[in-house]
Amino acid sequence: MKHLREAYRDVTAAQALTIVHDAPSAVGAETPLTILPSQKHGALVSTTRTSILQLPDELLVAIIEFVAKDLRSGSLDECEECLYDWDTRLWNHHHLKALSRVCRRFMRIAQPLLFRAIGFKSPGSPYETAPPSRSVRTLHHTLKETPRFQQYCRSLRIYIPDFDRSKTPHKYLVASDFAHWLTRTRCLSIHGGFQNSRQDRTCNASTWALIRSFVANCRDVEHLQLSRESFGLYLDPIFKWLDFPNLNTLSVHGISKWEHGKVELEPEKRRTAPFKSLILSDYEEGPEATSLFIQWPAVLSHFQFGSFYNNSHVMDYSMFESWLLIHKDTLKHVDIGYLSAKGSSGPFNATLFPNLEYLKLSRWQTHQGSVQFKADDANVLGPKLGTFCWGFGIFDQHSEGWLDFGEPESSWIRDLVNAAVACKSVLRTVEIQFSPDQWDTDYGMIYPWDLMDRLGDEVLRPKGMNLVYNDPPISRENWLEKLQTRGREGIHF
Repeated sequence: MKHLREAYRDVTAAQALTIVHDAPSAVGAETPLTILPSQKHGALVSTTRTSILQLPDELLVAIIEFVAKDLRSGSLDECEECLYDWDTRLWNHHHLKALSRVCRRFMRIAQPLLFRAIGFKSPGSPYETAPPSRSVRTLHHTLKETPRFQQYCRSLRIYIPDFDRSKTPHKYLVASDFAHWLTRTRCLSIHGGFQNSRQDRTCNASTWALIRSFVANCRDVEHLQLSRESFGLYLDPIFKWLDFPNLNTLSVHGISKWEHGKVELEPEKRRTAPFKSLILSDYEEGPEATSLFIQWPAVLSHFQFGSFYNNSHVMDYSMFESWLLIHKDTLKHVDIGYLSAKGSSGPFNATLFPNLEYLKLSRWQTHQGSVQFKADDANVLGPKLGTFCWGFGIFDQHSEGWLDFGEPESSWIRDLVNAAVACKSVLRTVEIQFSPDQWDTDYGMIYPWDLMDRLGDEVLRPKGMNLVYNDPPISRENWLEKLQTRGREGIHF
C-alpha cells in the first residue's frame, strides 16, 4: 500500500476523490490520501504535505456530498422536490460505495448516505418490493442485522406489481418491516399493487394495509406519491386512510373511476388535510369527486392537474375556478392541462385569486378552435401573476404538430403582453411549452422558434418582460434540410 500512497501523494483533493472513484478496490480502508498545498503567484506557500483527512468534518461532508450527488433528471417515480433537497435526493451509490472504502472517516460520512434514498431499479423497471426481489431481500437482511442503518432513510420508493404470478406467501412481510423500521422517511413513493387481479378491479386490501402501516409508523412523511400500474387506485380509500400529519405534497397518478357507489368525504374531514400541494395526473374521476378532493386540504398553495387521457367526464376551467375559490387567498401556483372537448373553452380567471403568481394553461383548452385574442382572455392576468405559461402538449402518446404554433398563436401572445401593459399587470415572464415530434412529416413553412425569437426581441424585452421556451427538437438548419429534401419552396425567413 506504501507504493500506492507514493504514487498519489501529490494530487489535489478533487483529484484524490476521482482516484477513489476510478479505482476503489485498490485503496485500502486505512489509506490516507495526501495533497500538496496550492501555489500562489508561482511561489510555493509551504513544503509541508497536508492530508485531506486534516480537513474538518463540515468540509469533508460537503466534498463527499458533491461527488456523490446523482445528476439524473427526474422521472414519474421521482419526487421533483426531493431531487433538489440534499436530505432526500437520490445519490450515486457507486460513488458512495467507493468513498466508504477509503478510510474509516470517509466511511462514517458516506455510509449513512447509502441508506438515505432507498429505491430499486433494473434497466427499465423497478425491482419488486412485494414479493421482494433478491436485491430487496439483501437490503432487508442488512437493515435487520444492523438496525442503526434504519434511521438514515429519508426517501423510500416501493414497487408492487399488480399481477404477481408467483403466489408467494406472506409477500408483504418485507415491505411491512420497512414500514416499521424506516420511520424517519420523509418522501414515500408507492407504485402499483392497487388492483387485485385482471378480472377484479376492487382495491387491493393488502397494499392499503401496508400504506396504513406507513401512516401509523412514519409520521415524518412530507411528500407522498401514489401511482397505479393498471387500475384499482381509488379516491375513496385515499380519503379514508391517508393521515400523515406532516404531509406537505400529495401526488397521485392514475386515480380510477370509483364503481362501487358514491365517493364521499365526511363534512368533518373537509378542510382538514395538512398537504398544501396537490398534484394529479391520468385522472378518471368526475366533477363531484374532484370538488371533494379540492375541499379536503385545509390550505392549498400549489395545484397541478394533468391533461385528460381516459376521462369521459366533462370538466372545464370555469368549474375549476369555482372549486378552487375556497383557497383563493393561499393559491400561488396553478397548472391545469387539457380537459374535455365537450366542456366550454376559455381561460382560467386568475383575477379571482389575489395571490396567484404562476398560471399554466393548455392552448387546447383556452381555445378549442382557432386562436384569436378576446377581451376575457386578459383575465389570466391576476393581480400578482408574474408568470403565465401556455402549454401545447397532449397527454401520453400524442404530440403536438409543427403547425400548432404559428402566426395566430404568436399574435395571441403579443396581444396578451399588450393587455398586460395596458392594465399595468405585474406579468414579467411568458413561457411557451411546445415540443413537436421531430419525426413529424409536416414541418410547415415557418420555423416556430423564429416566431418565438421575434416575440422576445420585438415585443416582450422592450417592455421589460422575458420569453421562455423549451429547446427545439431539431435545429433550424436541420429543419431547412428536411424541407429541401421534400422539395418545398417559399420558406419564410
